[in-house]
Amino acid sequence: WVSVILPKQKLYTMAVISSSAVGFRNLAYNMFFKRTSTTLAFVLGGAIAGEYALHSVFDQLWENANKGKLAHHQQWYNKP
Repeated sequence: WVSVILPKQKLYTMAVISSSAVGFRNLAYNMFFKRTSTTLAFVLGGAIAGEYALHSVFDQLWENANKGKLAHHQQWYNKP
């Protein structure tokens, strides 16, 4: 963000976008959002990957919070 003081002493803040950010934005648009089919694939793929990541994280948190309390942690549960 860049602050600029204009002649009437009002302070205006403008967003400055670097050329690399514009290049990345154009690349992302051309790769993922230019066609409806690629946008749909990108959104569905992101939803599936995000669900898998959240599932893994919360399963690990649940296991750690309930260590020794769940049935599969007990010795009698996994008899050969």
